[in-house]
Amino acid sequence: MEIGYCECGCGEKTTLYKYESKRQEIPKGGYARFVRGHHTFVNLLDERFGKLVAKERLHVNKFHRTVWRCECDCGSIKEISSISLINGDSQSCGCHQKNTVTTHGMTGSKEFEIFHGSKNRAKVKGLDFNIELSDIVIPDTCPYLGIPIFPHEGGSSAYNSPTLDRIDSSMGYVKGNVEVISYRANVIKNCGTIEEHLLIAERMLLLTNLIRKDTIQI
Repeated sequence: MEIGYCECGCGEKTTLYKYESKRQEIPKGGYARFVRGHHTFVNLLDERFGKLVAKERLHVNKFHRTVWRCECDCGSIKEISSISLINGDSQSCGCHQKNTVTTHGMTGSKEFEIFHGSKNRAKVKGLDFNIELSDIVIPDTCPYLGIPIFPHEGGSSAYNSPTLDRIDSSMGYVKGNVEVISYRANVIKNCGTIEEHLLIAERMLLLTNLIRKDTIQI
């Protein structure tokens, strides 16, 4: 329903619809506003939103939002509400999403879970990260312990669960420094150095031999 028109400071006039006369909170500035009393209309004509450019104000939809005819950089035409444009919800006709759809086909796989888990840990801990999904290769057996590796039912970690290990714990998740090993091996390895693990192994070997000979000497 038309209730009159509003005039911009530049002299341009536009028809004001009933539902556009309500006060609106517009968090994003930079647009020409047609003001008459407390009535506000946001003119988006020729404004760019991502790959979209608003070209024509069409009508008010059932949600009381002004709808604009927008041209996408790819050449497509799409009708989009002003609120979706201003809030950044619409940045293209949909071609951008189509062009960025993942094609690895591993979404939901254990490799995908391990990859994104390591990416999140690297971000939280401030570690370097440059590995790719293809770097996550789950072996049949643990390279350290030789036990079978398989995902544990229920999602929680078990000794046989595959985990991503940083070979050198002083480095991040970078190419050449990651390997999928069993959860048990990762727990044992944890943050210890090679020297520390050798000392522990030597002590364990010594004590084990003494126990087997029934001549414990501590």
